Amino acid sequence: MPKTECSVCFLVFVALAASLVVAGEPIKFESHRIGSFRSEACCVADFTGDGRLDIVAGPFVYVAPDWRPWKIRNLKGEVDEQGNGYYRDFANLSIDVDGDGRLDIVSCDWFDKCIVWYRNTGSEGPLWPRTVIEISTNYESADLVDIDGDGRAEEILAHLASTVWYERVDKAEGGSRVVKHVVSEKPCDFGGGVGSRDEVEINDQAGFAVNAALAYTGEGVAGGQRRPRVDGRWSCW
Repeated sequence: MPKTECSVCFLVFVALAASLVVAGEPIKFESHRIGSFRSEACCVADFTGDGRLDIVAGPFVYVAPDWRPWKIRNLKGEVDEQGNGYYRDFANLSIDVDGDGRLDIVSCDWFDKCIVWYRNTGSEGPLWPRTVIEISTNYESADLVDIDGDGRAEEILAHLASTVWYERVDKAEGGSRVVKHVVSEKPCDFGGGVGSRDEVEINDQAGFAVNAALAYTGEGVAGGQRRPRVDGRWSCW
């Protein structure tokens, strides 16, 4: 974890007349301050179901189009006016975890060593319920990526010392759960990413997850298509 904080002041940058830019002229941006809460992570998605993109940052959803703050959760930690400190919220990933049609938030915490999700209640009032997915180790951050090769970035790639990812799966009795897939327990530097053989040829494999300097490839068959393995049988490149 870095010892300095890069605080976020919720500035939305809008390109002005980008389609009319003449070659050689710089693109101009205008900043719009929509809040003053200092936090590290944020995301943009339609959390209210009205077709407009809202912003989640810190404990608030900033609702488009007027960016009215709607408090959805409480967060541990504090940040002073100089930007020193942390709020324990190191990722904000918009994904419908429970399958009810509303986008929820997946987050993680370095200090409490956990990955969690907050259920979108669909209405203002009560705070969004928090569910712990796993308590295990320090989480630097996480990303939504396409690991299973279906063209949708709906898998959660966590940034931690080992190489793991999570996916939402439907339960036979109804509802859903989040399943963890371990690619490798070998500790590496924090960070990760994914790609396909269209981007990098690795032993003619269909997909891979990358952590630090190591690439792990996996292949299986689902629906007649080549897909990355999800059963833990990954090979190191």
